Amino acid sequence: MDSTTPDNNPAAQAPARIAEVRGLILEACGPALADFGITAADAAGDLDLRGSGMIDSLGFVEVIVALEEKLDIEIDLEDLDPEQITVLDPLATYVAGLLERPPRSSG
Repeated sequence: MDSTTPDNNPAAQAPARIAEVRGLILEACGPALADFGITAADAAGDLDLRGSGMIDSLGFVEVIVALEEKLDIEIDLEDLDPEQITVLDPLATYVAGLLERPPRSSG
């Protein structure tokens, strides 16, 4: 059996993980999607959640908190390009990458 099947290949799992995080981000945006006539399926990757007015600063914090709670991680946005911090796909890719890292030791 090939050891690079999607089940065994981390690179093949990455797009699924990004899609999962993307879905969680859009879910956290809640009714704002409908207000803008956007469905999760047709949300553009370059959608700037804050720049579009879909969410405000507090709404963005709520999205991050929701991700942290659902994924059981701590998100430090310092490493993400400030221009991309509220853009859907770069944010989803960054958070998905955090899920692939080994947990930090607390001591």
